[in-house]
Amino acid sequence: MSDQGPFTESAGTATLLTDVIGQSINLIKGEVALAKVEAAESVNSAFASMGKMVVAAVLAIAALNMLAAAAVAALLAVGWSLLASTLTVALTLIILALCFGLYARSQINRVALLPQRALRRMGQDVDTLKELVK
Repeated sequence: MSDQGPFTESAGTATLLTDVIGQSINLIKGEVALAKVEAAESVNSAFASMGKMVVAAVLAIAALNMLAAAAVAALLAVGWSLLASTLTVALTLIILALCFGLYARSQINRVALLPQRALRRMGQDVDTLKELVK
């Protein structure tokens, strides 16, 4: 008589299925951890870039203030009144600021903050798991 009972084959299949599920869970946990790391790197990079942009903006404001004063002085030298030259320079700067602000808003890419590699790998893992289950 063989020492294999009628439940040995199903026990082996159950063990194999349990191993596959356990490894799949470990794989998903690893991918989620990787996605968290990639997201944290993206956020840190974005904050560093924003800090540099703040410094650049402060310097640009100081420079624009000096250029605006020079433009007003130039218009005064040409013979414009103080009110007309100040309003002209101010309105020109407001229009430029509006144009740059709208352009910058159109350039923001929110998708770039997502961890693309991790999401792609997770999709591949899901496809692999689907194939294993079939």
